[in-house]
Amino acid sequence: MGLVSSCELFTPITAESTVRYRSDRKVSASATLSTRTRTRPSSRNLPPPPPPPKSNRSRNSPAENFEWDTEAEPARRRAEASTSRTRTEARPALTREEMLREDVVQYAKQFVGTKYVYAGKDPRGFDCSGFTRYVWKEFDVSLSGSSRMQEDQGTPISVSKAKAGDLIFFRREKHGRVFHVALVVSNSREGLRVIHSTNRGVVIDNISNNSYWKPKISTARDVF
Repeated sequence: MGLVSSCELFTPITAESTVRYRSDRKVSASATLSTRTRTRPSSRNLPPPPPPPKSNRSRNSPAENFEWDTEAEPARRRAEASTSRTRTEARPALTREEMLREDVVQYAKQFVGTKYVYAGKDPRGFDCSGFTRYVWKEFDVSLSGSSRMQEDQGTPISVSKAKAGDLIFFRREKHGRVFHVALVVSNSREGLRVIHSTNRGVVIDNISNNSYWKPKISTARDVF
């Protein structure tokens, strides 16, 4: 074989060959792009996205609709604290006497339901004066054993000003003799409430609204 000259191994680069080369590259790039476009999966064939997880809260749940007002909350708390403080300050402290009177009433209430016994003076059974005598004896106040004599003890007061622990006396007639005594539980706009031993046993009555006891109310005594 004879030697090949260098001019036969390489095609000379001319302007025409350069244009053809560039044109071939454009065609090749266009074909590649077209192939990629055809192989790209269509969004129409994709499965639908999964639904969002369901919430346990209802659509109208207050927790979803509530908006916390961080500026109004401290003001609300201050207002509540101020109201609570005002109520506490408006409630006067009980004096030693008022506390003792409340203790007397609470002690007397322990015997509600105790049966009535004529001349009874202990928890086995009380009559009216035996009951008041027994209660006040627990607080070192000595009373007589009869309602008529108890009316002469202590300090006479107006029935309208009677306080817890005071005694109320009853008469069937205005100038008749005392036949019954009761111990005051409270005296307010709601009426005069007493605790006493009757033929129903030891009970609490509002004698201001009682058709039997109200017309028989006579006098009151402070035995404290």
